Amino acid sequence: MVFYSIILGIFNAEGKEDLVKSGLSEDCFDYPKPVRLIKLLLDSVQKKNAIIVDFFAGSGTTARATLEMNQEDKSNFQFILCTNNENNIITEVCYPRVKNSILGLKHSNKLGGNLKYFKTDFVDYDEPTDRNKIKLTKQATEMLCVKEGTFEKVMGNERFKIFKNS
Repeated sequence: MVFYSIILGIFNAEGKEDLVKSGLSEDCFDYPKPVRLIKLLLDSVQKKNAIIVDFFAGSGTTARATLEMNQEDKSNFQFILCTNNENNIITEVCYPRVKNSILGLKHSNKLGGNLKYFKTDFVDYDEPTDRNKIKLTKQATEMLCVKEGTFEKVMGNERFKIFKNS
């Protein structure tokens, strides 16, 4: 048990240092994972163009580690972070950290990349009517574009949108 506590203490201290390097306060998140730990896990992924999904995004360590891996070994990982925004974690910690990582800070390299931020909610879908299907499609369009790698809106109106990719 003592060994476990020591390891957690080291990881927690390193994770807090990583937060500061990302332009945040070390106290903005209680138990941040260190970037080094997540990079160690990512290094075991065979497919270097995999999509990494973190369903408990927390402070955004997975995003930071993924961006660093892409820069260091020319990987082409993408990441999807999900959270319930408890205590405004996404708006006050995770999003600013990812944005700062991409754009760079005085004491931190610009890692590059791009960022799409989606806020989702439940859609009423009591019956599979055309009206409900249209409503669901409207709310899911941009997330479907992420899957297809299409980010540039060409045209659209209330009824339809057309996007293109490279």
